[in-house]
Amino acid sequence: MRLSQINYGPDGEMRFPRHGHTAPESALTTYLEEGESLLRATTPPDLSGPARKVSMDFEHLRWFDLPPACLEPMTAPSGSSGTDSDLGHDSD
Repeated sequence: MRLSQINYGPDGEMRFPRHGHTAPESALTTYLEEGESLLRATTPPDLSGPARKVSMDFEHLRWFDLPPACLEPMTAPSGSSGTDSDLGHDSD
């Protein structure tokens, strides 16, 4: 759906295209079995490495585990303080 597809009728009620494509309840077992199969086939990430090698702003917001490969030390450009704004990120 696109924002341009949403409008309001003369009565003020929001109107948008409704897509009623749903699977029958009987398909739930198949979906759960498929999901279990996918999860069993994956290799869990290695979370045993150090966990504090991201910017403090990012770390403050992070609520999830990251694999060590994603936690490489941040290197600030020479002459900068290493803050997110120095690294080209907006602070807001």
